[in-house]
Amino acid sequence: MIPVPERVVSTIQDGQTVDVRVSGLNKDFNGKIVRFSDSIDPQTRTMHTEVDVENPKYEIVPGMYATVVLPLQTARNVLTLPIQAVRISGETEGHVMLLGPDNKLQDRDVTIGTQGATLVQIVSGLNENDGVVFGEQTQYRAGELVKPKPITPQGME
Repeated sequence: MIPVPERVVSTIQDGQTVDVRVSGLNKDFNGKIVRFSDSIDPQTRTMHTEVDVENPKYEIVPGMYATVVLPLQTARNVLTLPIQAVRISGETEGHVMLLGPDNKLQDRDVTIGTQGATLVQIVSGLNENDGVVFGEQTQYRAGELVKPKPITPQGME
């Protein structure tokens, strides 16, 4: 049984496959949504959802903790940035500190799309391979000359 947040309830469906990670076993399993309550718990703003997992070797025992990955939206071949590189200012608006060709910073407006826990989709305003400030941006100002130190954030390799 998993609690599905209210904002994503409309994206799940009966029979949908999910990934189930059992941390105690350090192992992934395939699961399938088989039932949900059709009502939101007013205290937690979640909906109880039941996932069945094949367990032919009886590896999973009652009480083990698991993490379920619900595929909410899939986007392929899109430009993404770590969320720490974007100052989000609205539902689809954001700003980045862009590294100009002269190593001077520019404050650039961007249009954002899907947001995850660690990445945000950039719909417009940037091109692939543009350099941006990663991390605390408030210490920099547009027009400031910087000495860039390129990094590849974990998970972006």
